[in-house]
Amino acid sequence: MPAASPDLRRILADLERPLAITVDGGAPLGEVMPRRTSEGTELGHAIGPSHRGQGLAARAVRVMASYAFQHLSARQVILELEAKNAAGVAVAAKAGFQLLDAPLATGEEKRRPFAPQAWGLDRP
Repeated sequence: MPAASPDLRRILADLERPLAITVDGGAPLGEVMPRRTSEGTELGHAIGPSHRGQGLAARAVRVMASYAFQHLSARQVILELEAKNAAGVAVAAKAGFQLLDAPLATGEEKRRPFAPQAWGLDRP
C-alpha cells in the first residue's frame, strides 16, 4: 500500500467517518466505514446496487485493513455482518477474513430479526 497522504492520515485518525469507494477518484460507487472500538478496528461497507459484483467492496476492505495494520497498529480488523447476507459473507471471505467464534447480540432491525456474525483478519 502506498504511503498515505497527510490529508488521508488526518481523515483516518479518528476513524469515524465513511469514505467513498471510487474507481480512479471518480464518482462514489459505495462507501467503507471504519470505526475504532474498545475491541479493535471494525469496518463496514456498502456498494451501490449497479456497482456490485465488481470486487469493489473486497478491495476497499483489504485497503482499509492494510491501513489499520500499517498505520494504526491494529492487531485485528473485524467485520460484523448478518449471517444471511451472502454478499457480505463473500466479501469477508474474498478479503481473507475468517469467521470468528464470538457470540454477538442478536436483535431486530427494520422489524426483522438480526443475527450478526463477526469475521476477523489478523495482522500479518
